[in-house]
Amino acid sequence: MGYKSIVLNLDIDGMVAPVVKLGVDLAQRFDARLIGLSAADVPPPVVVKVEWPSKARA
Repeated sequence: MGYKSIVLNLDIDGMVAPVVKLGVDLAQRFDARLIGLSAADVPPPVVVKVEWPSKARA
């Protein structure tokens, strides 16, 4: 049984060159497709409801 796809976990803040090199070597050796994957946490938008005090009418 051979692998047809290899997925690389690429760290956004890390060194990816050694991981990519190893992935390319393995993909060539096994005639597989190479897929790079990277993800990051994105903070959700902050929504604030502001209520202004109403002006007293004289």
